[in-house]
Order: sequence, then structure tokens, then C-alpha cells
Amino acid sequence: MNNPNKKHDDKQTETKEETHIEPPAPEAASAPPATVEESATGTALAAYDFGDDAGSGMENVTRDEYKIPFIRVLQQMSPQCAPPINGGVEGAKPGMFFNTATGEIHDALIVVPTSRDHNFVKYNRRKEDGGNNEGFIQIYAPDDPIILMLREKQGKFGKLLPGDTPPTEIAETMYLYSLVAPATKEGKALGTFFRCILAFTSTQIPKYQTFVSRYMGIQYEVRPNEFVRPPLWAHKWFFTTVYETKKKGSIYGYRITLFGRNEDNTESKEKSLIKRTDPLYLDGKAFYESIKKGDVKADYSQAGAGQDEPGASEPNNGSGAANPDDDVPF
Repeated sequence: MNNPNKKHDDKQTETKEETHIEPPAPEAASAPPATVEESATGTALAAYDFGDDAGSGMENVTRDEYKIPFIRVLQQMSPQCAPPINGGVEGAKPGMFFNTATGEIHDALIVVPTSRDHNFVKYNRRKEDGGNNEGFIQIYAPDDPIILMLREKQGKFGKLLPGDTPPTEIAETMYLYSLVAPATKEGKALGTFFRCILAFTSTQIPKYQTFVSRYMGIQYEVRPNEFVRPPLWAHKWFFTTVYETKKKGSIYGYRITLFGRNEDNTESKEKSLIKRTDPLYLDGKAFYESIKKGDVKADYSQAGAGQDEPGASEPNNGSGAANPDDDVPF
């Protein structure tokens, strides 16, 4: 397994369709006290022993008792970045990752994706002062008659405007259900893995598509001239953020690479690979199976879909149609 102390290059070239500038990077949050150790397989293990009491009190937890949190990328207008005296989170800065369930902030993430989802999120449009006007309203499936009707009238790309009062928007969103561990920007793990959801909307959808394309291209030769594609949870990925310029403003977006590195600092699928006997691999498989059975529930009210994009309070071209500088067709 890869040594998480290997440094990752935060200056990698982004895809051609994005233009980046290099503002001062957000300051790294203070590292919490080390509470984990590395196993032989590279999986972070808590250095505690609770014996037969481990997990007691949480038997038979149902999907109604536990909702999977979202991880969001903080932006200039994110309420969490306000001074703590005004309700912000201590140490939060644009470009950091925010856990909607725990309120924790992280500079980077080690991610093991396990499953995908695709829907349309309806929410109140952001107020001019940055408030979310109560935010989330409901979820639509891609084949919902309302979505099909709005896309027929307003186009397939960009936010959809239902014409409600007060005004609302509907944003197409892709999701990665994942196991995630907080990390430094250099790739050092700072805690154990937990279940969460990473959302991709608007200008970040091409990042999701690029990730899927990269995954589909990963294959291993099991016999001469016979190749197989590993399961989605068979590799570690490294998520940081990058400052991006858009027509309506600038935001921090995802930067996604394989976690494992070669000696020359290039990405390595082999060094990112998780062994089938590794507890992390087994946890990823279990999460995938739970999602398939419907045993887990996403807390979509915390997704914040579309509300951290530049110009989120403005309709696209005044008509709901896509602005080619803001949303990338696929």
C-alpha cells in the first residue's frame, strides 16, 4: 500500500475547459492529535480496544435513525466562512471541505468511492446576502415528468427554473457515496474512514464525468490477454480543491487524483489499489451492498446543491437555459 506521507503535487494541470488562477491557498487547519496507526495493509486503525463492548447500544440501527452526511466545498459566501461570532465555523476558509453532519472542516480527503447516484434537487434560490432562504425543498428523479417538461422547454444544461413564488431552482446533481478519511494537503491521513456523500453539480459535473471515465479505464490483466475492471471501492483517491475562474465569479472546485504515487510523483493505480483482504475494501463492499438494499438514507437537506456556485442567485441567461461559460454540456 502507499505510504500516506508521500507528498502529492497540488500544481497538477487541470482539464483544458477550466481556467485557473492561483490565489493564496487557504491556510491549513491545525492537525488534531494523532489517534490512529497504520496497519500492515495501510488502513488507519484506531488505537483503542473496547473488547466485547464494541458497538454495544447501537444494535439494529435503522435507516430512519442515521443519515449519511454530505461533504461540501466551502466558498467565499458559505455561512461557515463567516466569523464565528456571526455563526461561522472556527478555522473555516474557502476551499476547505465541510462535513454537514459533524461540522468538521478538512483541507483534503482520502476517498474510497463505493456507489453513484443521479437526481435533480429543488431548493430556494440564495438571497443576495448569501442566506439560503431555507434551502432544500425536494428531490426529483431524472425521468420525473416535471424534469422532462422543464428540460424540454429550458434546455438540458444549467439550472431549471420552475417559476415558483418565492423563486426556486432545480439543479442536476451527481453523487459519489464514499468512505472518506480527512487528510493534510500533502496526503497524510488524520483520522479513520467514515461514510459520506460527495455531490457534483453545475460546473463540477465534468469533474465527476472525468472521474468515471478514469475509473472505467482502470483494468488489470488476470490471465494472458484477459482484463477485468475492479469494483469501484478497490482504489483510494485523493480530493483537494483548486481555485477556478468562471464568468459569474470564481469558486473552489474539486481536484481529483489517484492517491498512490510513484517515485517520480506520478499517479499509480497499483499503489492506490486496496487488497481484497483489507478491512477498508470489506467496508467499501458493505457500504455498497447497504446502498443497493436501501438500508442507508442520504440527508439531502444538507446537500446545498448548486448554492455554492458563482451566480447561484441569478437565472442562466435570464431564461433558465444554460450559459456555456457556467455549465459544461455533456
